[in-house]
Amino acid sequence: MLCSPFVGWLSDHTSVKTILMVTLAVNVVGNLVYFAAQGAWMVLLGRIVAGMGACSGVVMSYVVRVTAESERTSTITKVIAAQEAGLLIGPSLAFIIQYCDFDIGPFPVTPLTSPGLLMVIVLCVSILVVAIWFVNPPSAHYIESVLNGQSGDTKPASSPDPMAQSAPPKDVSSSSQSAFSQLKARGHLKDALREIAQLHIATIFLAQFVLLFNQSTLETIVTLLTDKFYHWGQTNNSLMYMVIAATFILIYIFIHAVNHRIQDRYLIVVGLILETATFVFDMIILPNATDLPMYQFVLACGLFICGLPFFMIAVPALFSKLTSKRRQGLLQGLLQVCTSLGCICGPLWGGSSFNRFELMFGVMLAPMSLLIVMFLLSFRKLAPPPLLVSGSNALFEHDDDDDDASTTPDERRHLIN
Repeated sequence: MLCSPFVGWLSDHTSVKTILMVTLAVNVVGNLVYFAAQGAWMVLLGRIVAGMGACSGVVMSYVVRVTAESERTSTITKVIAAQEAGLLIGPSLAFIIQYCDFDIGPFPVTPLTSPGLLMVIVLCVSILVVAIWFVNPPSAHYIESVLNGQSGDTKPASSPDPMAQSAPPKDVSSSSQSAFSQLKARGHLKDALREIAQLHIATIFLAQFVLLFNQSTLETIVTLLTDKFYHWGQTNNSLMYMVIAATFILIYIFIHAVNHRIQDRYLIVVGLILETATFVFDMIILPNATDLPMYQFVLACGLFICGLPFFMIAVPALFSKLTSKRRQGLLQGLLQVCTSLGCICGPLWGGSSFNRFELMFGVMLAPMSLLIVMFLLSFRKLAPPPLLVSGSNALFEHDDDDDDASTTPDERRHLIN
């Protein structure tokens, strides 16, 4: 949570490929510590180190930079569907690792330690894939030079400015560049904070927190419910999560098919309706339930499961369209902070309020109600304005090195109006 904005800011200024490989390597170290841990503190240390290697914000910012707005939602749908495919494969591997019982040197491989070893293998493969096949996109300056008929690594034969023929002393130039870089970094953060302080952007941040808070809370209590009412074990719960992940993928396919005809804000409306209906239904059936029929459990979970993908796709897609493209790494890192807060608070609240369902769902409905109010107040602004430029230049309008040369979505809206 704390590292995501910093890693995102780095991705705005350095090679995305380098950032990805470093964060994956940090994840490898964290999972190795988890695998070899001999006590609770070492397990906690391994999770902290692995968390420092979170790179989902970097991945999302890269997707934003290399896609046009018209294709953004479709591309993000594919990315999140790939994540859900991982959730589908993960529980199936639980059937295999529960039989692990051997040693690798002094380290035992058991059902408790084998997930760390499995993640190390997967992450090492990911590093190889990134190192071999991942290619950084060309810079905006290079593309502009190509479009103007110049070579990306050659300079013009002559310059109309006589001052361009002479370079300043090396020490003066380096010190000036250092001071300029510091000022630019401060301006980068200041502009990002000013951007997220707007009501419609704050609404998206709240939506991200509410989404992950509600999801992680229900993920926490659903296994407690299956144990209380149906006495399910690990195998049945794993099968349930596989069915849920498969359902997610089917809904993603549906969203991918219709997203060109439906705006992102209307996808959020669908998610709000289904999730609110879930909480109202749960508050009615769960508080006094001594026996929960299976159809009620399926209906209670099904409404939430059907609404969740609309949120998970529309929120990051709309956020990327309403914020400056050239600051996406930092902004996506800040959005990831809301994700982490939701994932931390959700399980804590779900575990502590279990068996007090009126209180549990009442508290969950409170931020949902605030989100609905903020969403209605900012509904008109939750639609990206049309681009001022067309063609290939539209992809790079926010990638210029000069802050003043790029326009934010709000500035485009003002110019159009």
